[in-house]
Amino acid sequence: MTIKKANLAFLFVVLLNIGLVLLLSFVPTISGYLTSSFDGMEANFLLSEAIILIPLLFVILFGRGGEKVSDIFGFHKVKITTLLLVVVYTFLLMPMTTLLNSISMLFVDNAILENSDEMLAIPGYRLFFYVAILAPFCEESLFRGLLYHSYRKSRNLVFAGLCSALLFGLYHMNFNQAPYAFALGVMMALLVEATGSIWSSFLMHFLINGFSVGTMITENMQTPGILEQAKEEAMTPETLVAMLPS
Repeated sequence: MTIKKANLAFLFVVLLNIGLVLLLSFVPTISGYLTSSFDGMEANFLLSEAIILIPLLFVILFGRGGEKVSDIFGFHKVKITTLLLVVVYTFLLMPMTTLLNSISMLFVDNAILENSDEMLAIPGYRLFFYVAILAPFCEESLFRGLLYHSYRKSRNLVFAGLCSALLFGLYHMNFNQAPYAFALGVMMALLVEATGSIWSSFLMHFLINGFSVGTMITENMQTPGILEQAKEEAMTPETLVAMLPS
């Protein structure tokens, strides 16, 4: 897969996002149908991942030029022992994610907490599927799959890792998630390079999202209203310093 084709696929994803926003804004009938058929946030999850899957399907059907799907996206076998090491790798990186998230909250609101009420209105098992399984699969297929592998074939590891991570960060479209999404994008690209398989980055993405949404669901069940309280407690330099190890 050439860089040009991969970039066109990403451009298609961006244009679909813009087109969908305009369509829902100017054609209220469609918006009304979606909200009547699904919870608002649930419809958002489904549409967000469909926007990624549609260009990827076009690539598979019309743009691969004889290449194997497994080679384009990196769906190669990986050893169980390697996956166990990925679990360790992921949990060692979580403090970095927490720190970058906390720093960004000095300037902007936490994007997840801001939408927590709408997310928790979705049944827990469906929310977990959307956030921990569907989103990682679609996003990894695009960013560490199509984009990273296309860049890697034509350029070096640094270019491929940084560019795919930058697009991954920008795709989140908010200043809270972008910094740690970029950092994790780099680390997941290194993981794919080391293991030779996109399943390793999917597992890492699954663990991070699953831990986040699982914690949200569990805390809300044990202490209703705790997320509302968290939204009201803004991150300050003092609380950030208190989080750092002495």
